[in-house]
Amino acid sequence: MQQKWWIPEWVPVTYDGSGNHDVVDLAPAKGGRVGQILSFWHDEESRRVVGRDFLSWLAKQQWGSD
Repeated sequence: MQQKWWIPEWVPVTYDGSGNHDVVDLAPAKGGRVGQILSFWHDEESRRVVGRDFLSWLAKQQWGSD
């Protein structure tokens, strides 16, 4: 992923109300994959890959409470 605070090619797919997101990365750095999912925390500089692609990331998510 690009080592930037934010770029327009990161498309948010979640939002927690505090400025944190999971984003689809449409402009990865060398070695990354278009469509990988990144974890974005507004008050941290680091970003991490949390999914190889949107569909496999989505399939692993748990939404709401049981």
